[in-house]
Amino acid sequence: MSSIPTTTDGVVVRKQNIFEIGEELEQIFDAFDHLPSDEADEEIRKALEAYFEKVGEDLNNKIDGYCGLIKTMEARAKIRAEEAKRLKSLAETDENNAKRLKKRLNDFMSVTSNTKMETRRFKVWVQNNGGATPIEWTGGEEPDPETLPPAYVIIKKELDLEAIRSDLEGEIPLDFAKLGERGTHVRIK
Repeated sequence: MSSIPTTTDGVVVRKQNIFEIGEELEQIFDAFDHLPSDEADEEIRKALEAYFEKVGEDLNNKIDGYCGLIKTMEARAKIRAEEAKRLKSLAETDENNAKRLKKRLNDFMSVTSNTKMETRRFKVWVQNNGGATPIEWTGGEEPDPETLPPAYVIIKKELDLEAIRSDLEGEIPLDFAKLGERGTHVRIK
């Protein structure tokens, strides 16, 4: 892909991209390789050297421009990454503040025994959390898997929470765990 031809000293010169210049340089080097120095005509050598000098300047300018563009893009990428980090931090702060406000609203609605409210713009209600029933450890901390019966331990010495939950939900008493209560959260529409 070349740009529009320009004139230099009355001669139309087509600007070349670095790949085209590279191909022509390769052809020139090949021509020098195939011409024995004692048979090379001095005029051909001068013409090749003149072309080589012109192309060298063009190539140097193009490479300089490429390097400048690369450095600009790298600097812009760094600035944008820093800005993205700053914006991510602001977004996390907003999310945490929203969670904190929702918890306070949930606590208020629990204390006042309001499960539903409607304002001018919003409908608000308290809803039970979904998912698996949480497990609470009777000792306060998660027990060591080696102290539990093998039925409640996965091969990697990890607790099998599903087996524990299944037995607790099936009303099989376990001395190391009990079912917790599902929490609630506020929904705003």
